[in-house]
Amino acid sequence: MLYRILSNPNGKEKIIRNKYMSLRKKNENLQKNYNKFDFKTEFLSNISHEFNTPLTLILSILQFMEISAEKEIYNYDSEKCEKYIGIMKKNCFRLIKLTNNIIELSKIANNEINSTFMNYNIVNIVKGISLSSANYAEKKGIGLTFDTSIEKKIVSCDKEMLEKIMLNLLSNAVKFTEPGGNIKVRIEDKLDSVDVLVSDTGIGIPEYKLKEIFSPFAQMDKSFRRNHEGCGIGLTLVKALVELLGGKIKLYSKLGEGTNVVVNIPTNVADNSIILKNDFISYYNDEKVKIEFSDICSFIE
Repeated sequence: MLYRILSNPNGKEKIIRNKYMSLRKKNENLQKNYNKFDFKTEFLSNISHEFNTPLTLILSILQFMEISAEKEIYNYDSEKCEKYIGIMKKNCFRLIKLTNNIIELSKIANNEINSTFMNYNIVNIVKGISLSSANYAEKKGIGLTFDTSIEKKIVSCDKEMLEKIMLNLLSNAVKFTEPGGNIKVRIEDKLDSVDVLVSDTGIGIPEYKLKEIFSPFAQMDKSFRRNHEGCGIGLTLVKALVELLGGKIKLYSKLGEGTNVVVNIPTNVADNSIILKNDFISYYNDEKVKIEFSDICSFIE
């Protein structure tokens, strides 16, 4: 790099200052590039870990079954075989959940998401998903209750997006709540909008993590990874989907005191006056719910 030599007495000082500013800018650029590289490295590391665990389990079981079959010491009709098949199925669901979340975030980032807004009674949708989640929470010894201040609130929304939001929030609540704890889902009418609240008595979130909780892999420190499965992109996806619905999301938490999430959805109504009658669906045994809770429950029926 060339520097112009100045004839005035302060010329050397200006040259030194220019060199310093140039080096500082270069260091800042290097730091930015390092941060990008560091994020990509963290992304690859976390994703590799999340793929490796279920794949290793599936492969080890298949190898065991293969060796046992060759030695004719394994009965494929036995209860043990059914147990192993269940473990493999559970881990396949985990892989599907991971890939679905990554694909969904990629579509949102590239503005390739497809949405279908129609009029639904949001109370019925949230109630149905809560009932199905209660089934899985119970398996972990956690109570889950649903409450609402209204029985009917018509909202124009994409039902698939709303389902993903609720399933992510509820599976998170179950994941980070110890047996004996409680989860509450409540709907509150705000006239021109509706609040969906998901509260738990779980482990809570450290204060220093709250500012970045909606960033990818925000909860992926070593202590959380050891005790809880998951790739750490669920809340990032939730926030993106809430915003696509025109809503807002807020999260309140204290370490050891649980977490409260508030999703505010505007009560816009689509031009068509049709209100879909099939907005209440029993989600029990639904594949989507099994996939979402696959990294929480010890077994999937």
